[in-house]
Amino acid sequence: MYRVVISPSANADLFNALKYIAYELENQQAAAKLADGIEKCYTDLEDFPGAHELCRDPVPPPQTPQILFVPFVIFVAYPTTH
Repeated sequence: MYRVVISPSANADLFNALKYIAYELENQQAAAKLADGIEKCYTDLEDFPGAHELCRDPVPPPQTPQILFVPFVIFVAYPTTH
């Protein structure tokens, strides 16, 4: 099993995007749909990291599984330790 690590800045960006869509654009349904889609990406990346494109950027380390979820790039999956 893998876990997705979400940086504080990425979490803040997502929160602000969802808040903007829900309250500034007054579209709670679209915000909820985006949140559900991103949550599904997190789950997919945790469960099947080998099924996704590998990152080509130097940060995070190259060859890290990622999912492109416009306008976000969701990555890094690390093995969990027990």
